[in-house]
Amino acid sequence: ITMPKAAKKYTEEEVQKHATKEDCWISLEVDGEWKVLDVSKYIDKHPGGGDVIVEVAGEDCNVANNMFEDIGHTPEAQAIMKTFIIGDLIVDPNKVESVSSRKSDSKGGGSPIFILILVLAIVLGYYQMQQSK
Repeated sequence: ITMPKAAKKYTEEEVQKHATKEDCWISLEVDGEWKVLDVSKYIDKHPGGGDVIVEVAGEDCNVANNMFEDIGHTPEAQAIMKTFIIGDLIVDPNKVESVSSRKSDSKGGGSPIFILILVLAIVLGYYQMQQSK
């Protein structure tokens, strides 16, 4: 009987060393577990452009994870993402913000981008009203 091979474990510091287009690792929460993904070969194929991935490479694990979840990737995109998993991320449970806790904590609150756009629209509307007087 052969035992299943244990997944390689990486620290955030190790992931941070791979933050270029040619050598690009990110960490995401996948099915409730933190994983490390080597997406180097996917950069040029990403429908949203490779720059958005490179931008979060090497960042704190919450950054890429929150962006991935906030964009609302399709089930197909999530399946593709799983093919790039190279191991597990060793995380400090006090530092990470899991997707499930984010979803249960957000009771009607908007995303920061939406709130920023709303505030800018209000300020612009007020400014235009003042100009027309």
